[in-house]
Amino acid sequence: MINTIKIFNEAINKAKSFECFSYRQEIIKMCDELEDEYREVVQLMINVLSYHMNENNPKQPFEPYAIFDGKRSAAINDLTDEDIKILENVYIGIEDCEIQARIADVIWTRDKKYVYGQDAIEKYLLSAERLENWEHWTLSFNRVKRALQLALIFGKTSDKVNQVNQLIKSKINNINVKDPSYLTGKLVELLLEQKSLNVDEFIDILEYKISNSQVEKNYNQARYYMELKSRCYKKSKLESEAIDTIKRIALSYEEEVKYIIETGNDNYILIAKLLEDAIQTYRRLPKAKEHADRLILKMEFYKKQISENLKEFTNQIDITNIISEIRKSFKDKEKKVSLIKLAYIQSINTKKSLEDRVIEMYKNSPLSFLVSTDIIDSNGRRITRMPNLDSGSEEENRIAIEAHMLKEAANNHSISASVLTSSALSIIKEQNTFKKDEFEFLVKDNLFIPEGREEIFLEGLYEGFKGNFMKSIHLLIPQLENSFREFAKLCGDNVTTFEDDGKEQVKSLNSIFELPNFVEAFDEDLLFDLRSLLTEKYGSNMRNKLAHGLLSYDEASSSISVYVWWICLRLCCMYSNKVNQYISENKTEFGVIE
Repeated sequence: MINTIKIFNEAINKAKSFECFSYRQEIIKMCDELEDEYREVVQLMINVLSYHMNENNPKQPFEPYAIFDGKRSAAINDLTDEDIKILENVYIGIEDCEIQARIADVIWTRDKKYVYGQDAIEKYLLSAERLENWEHWTLSFNRVKRALQLALIFGKTSDKVNQVNQLIKSKINNINVKDPSYLTGKLVELLLEQKSLNVDEFIDILEYKISNSQVEKNYNQARYYMELKSRCYKKSKLESEAIDTIKRIALSYEEEVKYIIETGNDNYILIAKLLEDAIQTYRRLPKAKEHADRLILKMEFYKKQISENLKEFTNQIDITNIISEIRKSFKDKEKKVSLIKLAYIQSINTKKSLEDRVIEMYKNSPLSFLVSTDIIDSNGRRITRMPNLDSGSEEENRIAIEAHMLKEAANNHSISASVLTSSALSIIKEQNTFKKDEFEFLVKDNLFIPEGREEIFLEGLYEGFKGNFMKSIHLLIPQLENSFREFAKLCGDNVTTFEDDGKEQVKSLNSIFELPNFVEAFDEDLLFDLRSLLTEKYGSNMRNKLAHGLLSYDEASSSISVYVWWICLRLCCMYSNKVNQYISENKTEFGVIE
């Protein structure tokens, strides 16, 4: 054990900073040179120093630092009783307060040994003092916070809680002039979270931080301290002062917008976001609707600027070989064969393939998935915000992955319609001239098309074939919704709702796609594809955009509209008795159909 202590001390001396991660890196570097008899203890320390501290779970804070694809790094649950004995010996032999704090806390968390819990508080405070640094203040703060969490576990009125709180108060009073950022505020927050404590004495300090931040045009920091000051007023039952401070926050957003415009900055996205935040802040105040409404008009102006100033980007793809294969596939084909082959020119993406693609993209470029991205409409208004893929719980991550799958499906719709469908359509039209009645075989005797709707489907399919996709989707999308509603009814689902006034309403397509019998009966991959295309905010959402008049001329004539037309053609072929009979009689011709 003496020799392993020497190894740890050597690593401490070489480390770039006095904290667990840095120590661990140095110990790892020394592993290759170690004799076998030391490896077990050294590996144990590497594991213990690797634990991630989850500050939101004070009673069980230690988690594996990496969990991915069903695997994880070392966890506190891996520790055996023998490991704990080894850690106790290391704790006695080593003199570094950071390592002592980690070991004591681990032993307390696993075995609830009182003396180690008490010692951990002392060691964390010593480590916090040593790590104090204005640029990297979080290291010191996190140790103070953990010390307080442990102290509170032992009782809110315990001597340890009083000791930590006194240290926090002393720090607030001593550092606020030196502190250039958020440490002062974060320490005040630790006191605010304790209901029994009075924080009035720090209001002047918070005002000092606000004033300094405003002078330096550090608006975010100023608003942070204003928000904190408002919370202090509320805790002291000073409601009028709290409201006035919130009003200052709203005005600060407006001041920042004015400053950005005066300096010639044309970052319209930032301006619109600041105005949106100002509106949300005014809505927290009584009798502030007039202020909010005034800013809404201003925000709409800048959101329009966002749309007008977005830059297009292109990505060139050589599709020469694809066009050649399509031309060969459709050469000298009968009209009916060409239309059916067009309906099956591509397969529907499976949910599994979309999920695999999202996970692969995340592996290759994780940072791009860890930042929330806004999806905006043609007027610059935010439609939704893509969730990041490291949002916390397993359920949240599942929802985030599905959101990115829906977006990826929508991207695929645009590409496949631009490359495959549009190219094949052009080639078919080069070789043939179609009349509307030549599409009738698609809509007659069709299980997907309710009686009396054949002519509307026929008109929509024919208009799309001619290239008038705007007219086509306005005809077809409402009929798609009705067909799915009838399909759900046949499956035994209830497709109507009754209002309080007795009126009966049919369910929307969003609701139909969630009905249990419908979901059970319909193809899972095709349903996901349709959700992305028609009803999901993370996808193309074409049904809802059309229903609410949100489709612009360009979008109504875009590649997504081509895909809507194509999926209608596909569905008509899938459920047409005549088409399926024709395919059965000409199997050689349609051997490529899946």
